[in-house]
Amino acid sequence: MTLDFQGNLERTHHCGDLRAAHAGQTVVLMGWVNRRRDHGDLIFLDLRDRTGITQIVLDKELIPEGHARASTSGRSTL
Repeated sequence: MTLDFQGNLERTHHCGDLRAAHAGQTVVLMGWVNRRRDHGDLIFLDLRDRTGITQIVLDKELIPEGHARASTSGRSTL
């Protein structure tokens, strides 16, 4: 298992707080990956915390580093 330390990041929102009005904003969420689905160029992560679930989409063309990390690493390192 590899730990991924967050440095000095602090949570800005809970998963259950996000709405369409937050689109385009940078947020910091903390929780666990409840489900991961790999569709080739797209990887979907369902991030869960005590307040709900937020779906994270990693597009290979838009976020190559995040996509590569999600496709090659174990779930414990995301």
